[in-house]
Amino acid sequence: MHGPAKWLSIFGLALTLIGAGCGTYGVWLSPDEAIERGVSRWSGGTRDEQLKLPPVHNILEQSHFAVTGFLLIAVGTAFQIGGLLLARREHHSSGRRAKAETQ
Repeated sequence: MHGPAKWLSIFGLALTLIGAGCGTYGVWLSPDEAIERGVSRWSGGTRDEQLKLPPVHNILEQSHFAVTGFLLIAVGTAFQIGGLLLARREHHSSGRRAKAETQ
């Protein structure tokens, strides 16, 4: 992969990372935000009791999985970009070696 194709790949991977972050944003919640979304406003009880309610627990579980998924995508994207950059660097250094040998 050379020139524009390599840069398009890097740009595409960066967009993947940004898109994953945008998709995760909606479910990336703190415990207080999960209580706010998962508990009726008329519900009583302490914060600890509310965190044990099934709707709040489900929302927090989804949030944790979303964060984990985003982190895995981020690490995978970083490895892919790193691999493209290393391949480019190796290609340029092998080209310089070939020119030096022919001279």
